[in-house]
Formats: sequence, C-alpha cells, structure tokens
Amino acid sequence: MKWAELLEIVGDEPVFDSSVLLSGHSRPESVCQQLSRWVKTERLVQSYAG
Repeated sequence: MKWAELLEIVGDEPVFDSSVLLSGHSRPESVCQQLSRWVKTERLVQSYAG
C-alpha cells in the first residue's frame, strides 16, 4: 500500500481503525508492515484502545 492509497481510503479522518485497511484486497501482513514503517517515520501515530 502506498501513502496516497491510505489517504484515499481514510480521507480526512484524523483517527481510523486498521481493520478498515485489512478488509481490502491487500495481504494483511503487507498492510501491517507498511503501517509499522509509517509509525517509525512518524507519518502516523499509533494509538492503543484500552
């Protein structure tokens, strides 16, 4: 998944659940790996529900 694809899917939502991305056609492992990369580079901020 590319950054532009993520923005197209989540739009202007400041918070989204990763399950929105995992329900698509991409492999879940690839989506999770890319999300982790974006968190490391601070393009995304990971939040924990608790």
